[in-house]
Amino acid sequence: MLHSWRAGRSLPEETVNTIADGIAVQTPIPKAVERMQGLVDDVVLVDDPQMLEAMRLAATTLGIILEPSGAAGLAAIQVHAPAGDRLATVLTGGNIHPNLIPELFK
Repeated sequence: MLHSWRAGRSLPEETVNTIADGIAVQTPIPKAVERMQGLVDDVVLVDDPQMLEAMRLAATTLGIILEPSGAAGLAAIQVHAPAGDRLATVLTGGNIHPNLIPELFK
């Protein structure tokens, strides 16, 4: 989606490899890319280990089990936000693969 947003048009990716299947978009919907142009100021990326760490944080401090896609915003805040900034993100998604649950409590 990042490449499509930057290009201003839908660009298909050959492969998408992530644990966050809810946001693993191989071919963005053109209308979604168009909407992003007027709504989104910036896009940051996080990787699978950063999403797992955000999932752990939510599980251990809030008692919320998030799916990787739902933890991406929290991971972005952890990785990219300047200290002291006041930010918000939506924490959502309980569609977690059972194999990931042990990873949350390591």
